[in-house]
Amino acid sequence: MKSKVEQDQISKIYTKSVCLLLSTIVELKNVNKKAWEKALRSAGTEGTLFQSSYWADYLKTVYKDQPIFIASLNRKGDIQALLLAIESCYAKHPTFNATTKRHILFSHLYKNALLPIFQKMLPYIVWENGPIILPNFRDKPEKVAMYRDIIQKIIQKAKEERCYSLAFVRPAFFSDQPSLLSSLDFEKKRMGTILVNLKQPLDVLRKQVDRKDRNKFEKTEKRMQIERVRNKADLRLLYYMHLENQRRSNRTIRPFSLYSSLWDYFSPKDKIEGFVAYYDGRLVGSILYLNHNLKAHLYALGDSDFARLNRVPVLGALFWHTIKYTRERAFEYLDLSGIELHKIDAGESKALGIFRFKSKFGGQLVEYHDYRKTLRSSKTVNILNCFLSEGEGRHN
Repeated sequence: MKSKVEQDQISKIYTKSVCLLLSTIVELKNVNKKAWEKALRSAGTEGTLFQSSYWADYLKTVYKDQPIFIASLNRKGDIQALLLAIESCYAKHPTFNATTKRHILFSHLYKNALLPIFQKMLPYIVWENGPIILPNFRDKPEKVAMYRDIIQKIIQKAKEERCYSLAFVRPAFFSDQPSLLSSLDFEKKRMGTILVNLKQPLDVLRKQVDRKDRNKFEKTEKRMQIERVRNKADLRLLYYMHLENQRRSNRTIRPFSLYSSLWDYFSPKDKIEGFVAYYDGRLVGSILYLNHNLKAHLYALGDSDFARLNRVPVLGALFWHTIKYTRERAFEYLDLSGIELHKIDAGESKALGIFRFKSKFGGQLVEYHDYRKTLRSSKTVNILNCFLSEGEGRHN
């Protein structure tokens, strides 16, 4: 006669085994986009643009990347869990988005001669905000097994495609599995985002901002004229602020063609929004975000040299304006993105400054990891890394 503890353990193992037998992890070669988007909508906070069929189509159309749709299906064919991964290749996005004369010349060589070679020799797989376990399975014991099986499926796919790595792998909000991924030989570094809950009353959101900062942002907002980006001419004004900001910060400058391609694809679908700000008639700042399923994701932010020199808190005023604007349109969350916790751990002051600034708006710090798994070591990659950028996650 087995004890109650032994019976409970056997019951759990049996239940888990039956559930796994009733589900199948598959690659969807001809994905039903309506079913995919329906499942993604049901995922709540975790159902972001970067796991959507829209993001897959954008990367395939503009960069010729290959989307990979992985799903856990029940016996009826319904999606229980999902992952959108992207097969790209070494240095494709940084090279396509080159801006300096030297890099533009190399870009022509890359596109015309090196790209076919790199696609064959140095492909890798990347994803963001996945895998996603749908809500009715998140509290069940088989969740971790389902998550692991999806990861193992994409590892198998990567090996079949002779990828040298899975890189810039970022999990869904609130669903990081560091122990599981470490057990599968993924390396990790700490990352995070600030997630502003827009479902709160505006006065609650307002009180979450420090009074001194709040008064400063609101005073500046009243003096500013903030205009929506409506066309390519407005988009170029937004881009000018990006240029000034990136040059001043000595960061990689993305070309206008990147913003233009995003606008051309997502604007007709109402999935991109931008603002430019004027202060006493002078262009001083801009903000651009992408959106899907009532979630907005900060994509670019910039202020002018004039604003910085005269200490005009344009960025804070633009953030506060965006919070109010998205909330009025019934958005649920604003993802401020880009918190490099591993750099803060290493004592980098710039990363700490960005974190402190984005933390001023009453959002929640969501910690996760940026993962990487090397499938085959490549001396070629090690050499190329001395001269080229492999990629950089969402904007790789």
